[in-house]
Amino acid sequence: MKKIFTIIVLTITNLIGFSQNIWTTKAPMSVSRYTATAVVDNKIYAISGFDDINYSAINEEYNPATNTWITKAPLSNPRAGGIIASVNNKTGVCT
Repeated sequence: MKKIFTIIVLTITNLIGFSQNIWTTKAPMSVSRYTATAVVDNKIYAISGFDDINYSAINEEYNPATNTWITKAPLSNPRAGGIIASVNNKTGVCT
Protein backbone atom coordinates (compact mmCIF):
# COMPACT_ATOMS: atom_id res chain seq x y z
CA MET A 1 0.00 0.00 0.00
CA LYS A 2 1.42 3.37 -1.02
CA LYS A 3 0.90 6.28 1.39
CA ILE A 4 0.86 9.98 0.63
CA PHE A 5 2.08 12.15 3.49
CA THR A 6 0.51 15.54 4.05
CA ILE A 7 1.37 18.01 6.77
CA ILE A 8 -1.53 20.14 7.93
CA VAL A 9 0.09 23.12 9.65
CA LEU A 10 -0.50 24.35 13.19
CA THR A 11 0.69 21.14 14.88
CA ILE A 12 -1.75 18.73 13.23
CA THR A 13 -0.26 15.89 11.23
CA ASN A 14 -2.39 13.63 9.10
CA LEU A 15 -1.55 10.64 6.95
CA ILE A 16 -3.71 9.20 4.21
CA GLY A 17 -3.52 5.83 2.51
CA PHE A 18 -5.40 6.01 -0.78
CA SER A 19 -6.32 2.33 -0.73
CA GLN A 20 -8.21 3.01 2.52
CA ASN A 21 -9.11 6.65 1.86
CA ILE A 22 -8.96 7.41 5.59
CA TRP A 23 -7.23 10.35 7.30
CA THR A 24 -5.45 9.46 10.55
CA THR A 25 -4.22 11.99 13.11
CA LYS A 26 -0.59 11.51 14.11
CA ALA A 27 1.89 13.14 16.51
CA PRO A 28 1.90 16.96 16.36
CA MET A 29 4.92 19.03 15.39
CA SER A 30 6.65 20.68 18.36
CA VAL A 31 6.10 24.20 17.00
CA SER A 32 2.88 25.44 15.42
CA ARG A 33 3.62 27.10 12.10
CA TYR A 34 2.95 27.28 8.38
CA THR A 35 5.85 25.36 6.89
CA ALA A 36 7.36 23.82 3.79
CA THR A 37 7.80 20.05 3.72
CA ALA A 38 9.74 17.39 1.84
CA VAL A 39 10.02 13.60 2.01
CA VAL A 40 13.47 12.00 2.08
CA ASP A 41 14.10 8.31 2.89
CA ASN A 42 10.47 7.90 4.02
CA LYS A 43 10.80 10.70 6.58
CA ILE A 44 9.02 14.04 6.40
CA TYR A 45 10.98 17.24 6.96
CA ALA A 46 9.23 20.44 8.09
CA ILE A 47 11.76 23.23 7.71
CA SER A 48 11.38 26.88 8.70
CA GLY A 49 7.99 28.56 8.68
CA PHE A 50 5.79 31.32 10.05
CA ASP A 51 3.49 31.27 13.10
CA ASP A 52 1.45 34.42 12.23
CA ILE A 53 3.92 36.51 14.27
CA ASN A 54 7.48 35.25 13.84
CA TYR A 55 9.61 33.57 11.20
CA SER A 56 11.16 30.26 12.24
CA ALA A 57 14.52 28.54 11.72
CA ILE A 58 13.33 25.24 13.20
CA ASN A 59 13.96 22.01 11.32
CA GLU A 60 11.92 18.95 12.30
CA GLU A 61 11.92 15.38 10.99
CA TYR A 62 8.86 13.12 11.24
CA ASN A 63 9.27 9.35 11.20
CA PRO A 64 5.95 7.71 10.25
CA ALA A 65 7.22 4.29 11.37
CA THR A 66 7.55 5.51 14.97
CA ASN A 67 5.05 8.42 14.84
CA THR A 68 7.67 10.77 16.29
CA TRP A 69 9.16 14.17 15.48
CA ILE A 70 12.77 15.02 16.26
CA THR A 71 14.41 18.43 16.06
CA LYS A 72 17.32 18.65 13.64
CA ALA A 73 19.91 21.41 13.17
CA PRO A 74 18.11 24.75 12.64
CA LEU A 75 18.53 26.97 9.61
CA SER A 76 21.13 29.73 9.99
CA ASN A 77 18.40 32.40 9.69
CA PRO A 78 14.65 32.29 10.36
CA ARG A 79 12.59 32.36 7.17
CA ALA A 80 9.25 31.43 5.62
CA GLY A 81 7.70 31.12 2.20
CA GLY A 82 10.48 28.93 0.90
CA ILE A 83 10.48 25.84 -1.26
CA ILE A 84 12.09 22.59 -0.15
CA ALA A 85 13.68 20.35 -2.73
CA SER A 86 15.22 16.90 -2.35
CA VAL A 87 17.88 15.53 -4.69
CA ASN A 88 19.89 12.36 -4.08
CA ASN A 89 18.51 12.13 -0.52
CA LYS A 90 19.71 15.64 0.35
CA THR A 91 17.32 18.46 1.16
CA GLY A 92 17.73 22.18 0.49
CA VAL A 93 15.59 25.24 1.21
CA CYS A 94 15.19 28.00 -1.38
CA THR A 95 13.76 31.32 -0.24
